[in-house]
Amino acid sequence: MSLSGEMPAHTNESLLPSASYHKVCVEAAKDERKRPSLYERFKPQLLILAFAFVSLGLYLLTKDTIAQSLEHENKHSDKNLNASIPLVPTRPYKDTAIHLPVLPTYGSAEQAQLGFDHVYVIHHLGHPDKLVRMAKLLQMLRITAEFVPVLPIPKARLPSPMVQPLEHMQEWHTRHRIYRDMLEAGYRSALILDDSVDMELNIKTIMRAVHKHLPPNWDMFFPGHCGAFESSQPRPSDRLPALRHANMPICLHAHAVSQKGARRIVANLGPSPTTDEIISMAIMRLKERGQLQMYSLDTPVFAPRPADSQARKGSLLAGNKKLQISAVNHLDTWKTGRHPRKMDASA
Repeated sequence: MSLSGEMPAHTNESLLPSASYHKVCVEAAKDERKRPSLYERFKPQLLILAFAFVSLGLYLLTKDTIAQSLEHENKHSDKNLNASIPLVPTRPYKDTAIHLPVLPTYGSAEQAQLGFDHVYVIHHLGHPDKLVRMAKLLQMLRITAEFVPVLPIPKARLPSPMVQPLEHMQEWHTRHRIYRDMLEAGYRSALILDDSVDMELNIKTIMRAVHKHLPPNWDMFFPGHCGAFESSQPRPSDRLPALRHANMPICLHAHAVSQKGARRIVANLGPSPTTDEIISMAIMRLKERGQLQMYSLDTPVFAPRPADSQARKGSLLAGNKKLQISAVNHLDTWKTGRHPRKMDASA
């Protein structure tokens, strides 16, 4: 090559890259780009391995959570409540060491059990304050009820994998056990309350009016609920405007079940959950399929107590309206020996 950069005349052009050589190089580069990387070649195997590690971690976490929950339940078994509830005796629940109040019979079912054959009160272990307050509240209102504990589930009976958190599974077991107990005892109807509820002071008067107009085909009735649209539902009777065909009352803190309704629930829902759907939503699903006839009140007359942490969460729901005359607010008056004003004269 000369200093001017021009190609000497004697240069052999056969030594320069030909057009076919360039074409081969371009094709080779394309093939190199098409060849999958190491990650892409083993991507399915890597994803499976990652999923396995995540599953193992979740299992170990759930296992520890279950053990801690069971340990908590064992430490808070409410064994020594006699000193806390001096007004009524206590006795062990069935074959357990859990002592629960035994309320006297205050009269006929219409008076003492709010018109139902039986009243159950679900007690969550580890909260004796709720149990004591509920026992005193029922005594003040002269309501006869049976306390039922939420029992821990033995480790041997826990499913693998866990389809629901432990507390939801215990809730399912407890309510299903109550429905079965109701059928075995032959009760035609039962009212089921949580031990954290408050109620209207004149609840007996309210329930007498409800029973006069509650249609005979009812399966479930919700005097307390979290439904937001119950007031927009049609009325089964114009003589009691507050009574409605239920829309989606949700929440089970205060509901009644007929014998027919309990039989349908037990027939369609097993004693343990098989999916992540909690029992309240599973029951609502039966209603959507036309298997349960539900009624509710447009304004609940039972409500979770505001002092309860779970009640504060539930109070955000539209259906949890403030009671007109809270019975709990009259407990201090009753404990001093004075009869609360505006309470049922026939109580």
